[in-house]
Amino acid sequence: MLPQISQADLSSERLRLLLDINNAIVSNLTLKELLLAVSGWLRQFFPIDFASMVIKDEETGMLRVHALDSPAPGGVLGEGSLLPLEGTPPGIAIATRQTVKRDRIDFDEFHSSTMREAYKAGLRCGMSVPLISRDQVLGTINVGSLSECAFTDEDAELLEQIAMRCAVTRGRGTCASWKTFWSVR
Repeated sequence: MLPQISQADLSSERLRLLLDINNAIVSNLTLKELLLAVSGWLRQFFPIDFASMVIKDEETGMLRVHALDSPAPGGVLGEGSLLPLEGTPPGIAIATRQTVKRDRIDFDEFHSSTMREAYKAGLRCGMSVPLISRDQVLGTINVGSLSECAFTDEDAELLEQIAMRCAVTRGRGTCASWKTFWSVR
């Protein structure tokens, strides 16, 4: 259970989190280090059981898991795993360029066998936020929980701000290109 804090304190803490994330991004962390730092900070604000970043693999047309903090329930996905665009929250986030936040897993919407496996292993809700740089969606940052209704709209807004900072800052960073950062590291 997370400690109860006032709305003003929560807002202040979330602003501090965004500053910490900006500092982590510009310090040229690897993708894995960045995700571990981000998910560690997010755990201070809402109950995530796992986090990942996936990037669209142009060769296969699928999504590749590039960074993972706490494997998906039951070890369904590991780093380097491929998952389909269709029938998955990250795929929908990429297609719509919008955050996908669901309080429960709906198999009519998420019909991928990967989602069924994750559900059987305990996944109950999650969020996927597109990573957009220079008007191109290259992937998503994702969080999941073993409990239904674990995330609020405010949590989604915070994750959107984090995703925007990750995408924009890396796009202007020291790497030759943003896409190279995501695929090489």
